[in-house]
Amino acid sequence: MTTDAHAGFDPAAVLEQIDAATEHLVHTAARFTDADVRAPSLLPDWSRGHVLTHLARNADGGRRLLTWARTGVQALEYPSLTARDEEIENGAGRSADVLVADLRDSAAVPHQRCSAGAGDPRRGELTPRMADGAYLGP
Repeated sequence: MTTDAHAGFDPAAVLEQIDAATEHLVHTAARFTDADVRAPSLLPDWSRGHVLTHLARNADGGRRLLTWARTGVQALEYPSLTARDEEIENGAGRSADVLVADLRDSAAVPHQRCSAGAGDPRRGELTPRMADGAYLGP
């Protein structure tokens, strides 16, 4: 007996949930002052600015993975884990307004890509990899 791993999957419903969570995140972050984003987060050695930068860069990485899955053209989540860490560290010290604008802008792009259309007919056969080499998918 085989099961369809995608049975009951509703992409539109998932995008609605992502939109709602993203809206909540951006709304919360928009209340932060510059002092707030410099304050420690619950993550060791990371400020809230580090977390917001990480979320924005992760959205960019997700967009690259979605593009890879949609087109079949390899696009890694990050060039390397070192580059990922450097981007987060370099972005963490920005002002609250700049961090929130970056978060908002980066969050909009993956959704646009998801909604853009079917893409490569082989997309079910494509298995993008994360920056650490782990494969996405079943």
